[in-house]
Amino acid sequence: MAIQVPALSMSGPTLKATLNGLRSGQVLNFPSVAAMAANAYLVEGDYCDTPGGSFCVTSSGTPMINGTTVIELPNSSARAILAKSERVPDVTTLKTDTRDYSVFAEGDLIETCEGFRYLVLPSDATAPDFVTASGLKLQVCRSAEGMWNICAFGAIGDGTTTAQQGYIQRAIDAAQEDGGGTVLIPAGTFLMDAVPYRRDDNTIYGSTSITLHSNVRLYGTGTLKVQDNAYGPGALYRIISSSSSGISNAGVEGISLDGNFANQVSSNQCNNVLLIANENVWIRCVTSLNANGCSLQVLGTNEKPAEGVVISGNIIAEATNIGIQVTHFIGLVINSNAVRNCINNGIDVYGNDGTITPTSHNFSISGNTIDGALVGIFTETVRDGSVTGNAIRTCTLGMVYNRINGEPRNIVYSGNSVVDCVRGFRATGDSGGISVTGNSFRSCTTAALSLGANSGNVSYVSMTNNIIHTATATTPILELGAGQIAFCIFSDNVVMTSNYDLSGYLLDAGGTQVSNCVEEPYGVSAKNRPIEKTRRIKSVASGSTTSFPVKSNTGGRLIMYGSAGGSWSSVWEGLFVASHSQVTVKEIDKLFVAPGNFFFSVTGSSSSPEIIVTAADSGSIGSYFYRIEYF
Repeated sequence: MAIQVPALSMSGPTLKATLNGLRSGQVLNFPSVAAMAANAYLVEGDYCDTPGGSFCVTSSGTPMINGTTVIELPNSSARAILAKSERVPDVTTLKTDTRDYSVFAEGDLIETCEGFRYLVLPSDATAPDFVTASGLKLQVCRSAEGMWNICAFGAIGDGTTTAQQGYIQRAIDAAQEDGGGTVLIPAGTFLMDAVPYRRDDNTIYGSTSITLHSNVRLYGTGTLKVQDNAYGPGALYRIISSSSSGISNAGVEGISLDGNFANQVSSNQCNNVLLIANENVWIRCVTSLNANGCSLQVLGTNEKPAEGVVISGNIIAEATNIGIQVTHFIGLVINSNAVRNCINNGIDVYGNDGTITPTSHNFSISGNTIDGALVGIFTETVRDGSVTGNAIRTCTLGMVYNRINGEPRNIVYSGNSVVDCVRGFRATGDSGGISVTGNSFRSCTTAALSLGANSGNVSYVSMTNNIIHTATATTPILELGAGQIAFCIFSDNVVMTSNYDLSGYLLDAGGTQVSNCVEEPYGVSAKNRPIEKTRRIKSVASGSTTSFPVKSNTGGRLIMYGSAGGSWSSVWEGLFVASHSQVTVKEIDKLFVAPGNFFFSVTGSSSSPEIIVTAADSGSIGSYFYRIEYF
């Protein structure tokens, strides 16, 4: 403000210079920016201090007035400019800042009250992170914590401002250009539009919102949400994609993703995440909702399987395709995820590469919860892994292994709880050794365990020490497909039921061929006793006699079931003692079922360790099976 000097008797250049110097050396304090802006006595050269920062008064002209950093004054020949050393209130103010290169020089720093810092670049810089209204070109600096905050690049997370993907992509690019680091997604909802996805060779393949690079971590508590009608019919889209050649040492943590499928065209190929991985890629503690395709998908390739992929602690809900899928890998951990309501599989690992021995191997799927999916956990053409301690419910199939070309082998399914599924476990395809042990299957409506589907073969599957709570008294425990079942074990399982009659637990396998099974696959054990042998014998005519062997020098309990009206209804139960040359049998109970389908007699052979079964003259029992429990 011009200093009011009383009239003096002196004059001349000396006096003028003295007074100008006295005036320019003063700092004028104002209670507010508004008070300064209302002062009519400010002239060029005055220096003003306000709670909103320090201002220099210049002559009229440039920079242009914007009302925040360049303020119009009552003195029409002057305007107040925020000192370049002062902090700007926020990024929005910086966007509209009209201070230009007449105020700033290359290398100056600008800081906002939010803590964001910007380096002034040369006026001819070609790739600035941020350009102000005056054309000032800026580069965003790392935060004090060493991160790039997307809001420093201009992103707005108010849930209504659309097309925020460009600001986020610039933050990712800046992190990569600086050698890598963390891109912070702060609290808020950032709406994302679809933009063309460019492969590394610059060809377009579908669309995306942002592309993750190697050595970059996306982290924070904010939400990336697909804005309404972001893409059209037939789109191949992903919120987060990766470089087409694959990424390493990169991941996504903590943030939320919302595919917003209710406000998009119907699809099953618009993912929340689709990353092509080379090595050390992770997705941790992410909430991924409403995917219009797969929720989280990480892909290796036949030529280069992804190494060291970790998917842990995520919440996945509502997906029109798969919840979590990983393909072509070496070393994979999927643990402690909660997956709910997926149209396709809950957790899916895949490794077919056309070879007999799959390259996809060394995996652990543990501690996950899956509620509502086609298949809870689907392992397809992979080897050397474990599926342990998972809780699976209300799926069509609880757990499945499947073979395409490569042979599944050395996979253990243990300690899992499968509840209210149509089938608890299904094996499809010959294997090199699968163990299903120590699991709990409860209320599976079609069968607890299923070997084969349609005409597929199954081999080398061991099913032991499982606890099976049947859905009803007649729900089958073990279901066989129409192919060949070979080299399988079913023993030492505990069956829990309110009806001790186990006849309904078996499912007619039609033309199934069973061979070389240590325990042939119709056996069940209500008391956790090993089953020595179980066999179905067809077309036993009225009055005919059949026999089967027992071990020499043993004793045990024998239960037999005959068919009546298409179900295993006629029951005979007894005890036996066998020497090396004969068998003694004592009948305990026998259930007659009309019309004549019952056992006329069950006796021991007097010349060999065999039991002889004779059908009644009045009708054929059609077929029967037996179960032996040795004492």
